[in-house]
Amino acid sequence: MNITKVSIIAAAVITSITFSACGNSADSTGNKKSYSVPKVGERKPMNNIDFKLATAKFSNGYELNATWGVGSAATHKIGDDSDTFYTLTDRGVNIKCKNDKKTVGIDICEKGKIFTYPTFTPTIIKFKIDSQDVVVREVITLKDAKGNDMTGVSNPLSNFSEKAYNIDGSTLTYDVNGLDAEALAVMKDGSFWIAEEYAPSIAHFDAKGKIIERLIPKGVTGLESANYTVKDVLPQIISKRHENRGIESIAVSPDEKSLYFSLQSPLDNPSYGDTPNVRLYKVNLSDYSDIKEYLYVESQPQEFIKDNATKKRKQKDVKVSEMTALDNDILMVLERVSATTKLFKVDLRDAISVPADKSTNLETDASGVIPVSKVKVFDTDSQSGYPNKIEGIANLGNGKFLLINDNDFGIEGDKTVAKIATINNL
Repeated sequence: MNITKVSIIAAAVITSITFSACGNSADSTGNKKSYSVPKVGERKPMNNIDFKLATAKFSNGYELNATWGVGSAATHKIGDDSDTFYTLTDRGVNIKCKNDKKTVGIDICEKGKIFTYPTFTPTIIKFKIDSQDVVVREVITLKDAKGNDMTGVSNPLSNFSEKAYNIDGSTLTYDVNGLDAEALAVMKDGSFWIAEEYAPSIAHFDAKGKIIERLIPKGVTGLESANYTVKDVLPQIISKRHENRGIESIAVSPDEKSLYFSLQSPLDNPSYGDTPNVRLYKVNLSDYSDIKEYLYVESQPQEFIKDNATKKRKQKDVKVSEMTALDNDILMVLERVSATTKLFKVDLRDAISVPADKSTNLETDASGVIPVSKVKVFDTDSQSGYPNKIEGIANLGNGKFLLINDNDFGIEGDKTVAKIATINNL
């Protein structure tokens, strides 16, 4: 999540920041966390699942009252009750340097990101639906191999090094163990696969949130000092992902032999433009040796009716934001702009993977490449009560799908809303 606009305040030199004492606790390194965390047993209405973060108080008097963004992803574990699901936060509140003056009233940095809560840990939350409410059943912070809570602070990568700053403008040290978490899938043993946008990469965590290994694109360097296993086995070309448009969808087949993931948008290959051609992958989980690439063609921007009602949308506004498995090689893929969300049933069983000679220029020349088949099965343009920026989908079974939105930490977005859509005859 990137904050792009907050009420402008009078310009003043920001020299320090303090945080309210609301729920602060020590992390595993002894440092104080600058935010509160949801509590097991805490109850929230499904139409407002926001949890308060500690108030950030700037020296010029500006107070940032943010909330947890728990809807960056969602998933359901096979074998769980149909009223239980997991969600995922992203890396935490961050402000683009180019937007700092209009956001907080002062120039803090020129290029990169300001991390408002630099100790924020990407977190998995397990919920149970109880009538019109949800109840927190478990809070799982992501941890490195030593058991320390991870952060969302930028990695020092060879293909992309995003400068990171404290709120007072001081430089944050790159975090080799940090993740920009965006997508979630859970295995039958309770372990998790998470997709992230920095490398971009996918990472496997055990049921308690401790990392097992991280898979990155071939040729990407900078993570050699990570304290966990890093394997450069993913296709090299995905390292050309556009900034903040990495891997944002992931799913595991019911037989758990295959993992699927997709880029959120076309690659910078050679440059980010108006192509609808997105890369979707199938990974053999036995040893990662067999990775197949498929062409997924996004919908045209004019098809997102509610979004076009306020502004004419371009192809680059369309995003693949999440997926879930319906069966082996059959996926439900979520496309969105902001106000409009579409769900497509995607079948890989008869699809032909992209030939190696076509993969190099798939964004600019997909001639002769057969894309995966897709059938629209749900569209919020014909529905009411659905929030903007839906980023999570969980297959609860029996045609029921939980949809949840990214609230942009309560700064810009809609309140976090969980809705259950019933889709028959899949």
